[in-house]
Amino acid sequence: PLRAAANVIGAMHIGRTQPLDFQESEVKLFTLVAEQISIAVYNSRVYEKSKEELTRFRTDDALRARLLSLLAHEI
Repeated sequence: PLRAAANVIGAMHIGRTQPLDFQESEVKLFTLVAEQISIAVYNSRVYEKSKEELTRFRTDDALRARLLSLLAHEI
């Protein structure tokens, strides 16, 4: 499984066309690759969520500024 922040975020399957066991060094390499993929996927999700939150914040901030402007104009 691909894991990030204690959650399973995906799976990686590696196989061979011939029925041979993987060597220990190959398993270690696959494990390292899986860890790097997990980190990349997690970081990508965090980045996208951050962008969405920033967009929402900017929209809320613009609405707040517009409301304050309208209220100030009325006073």
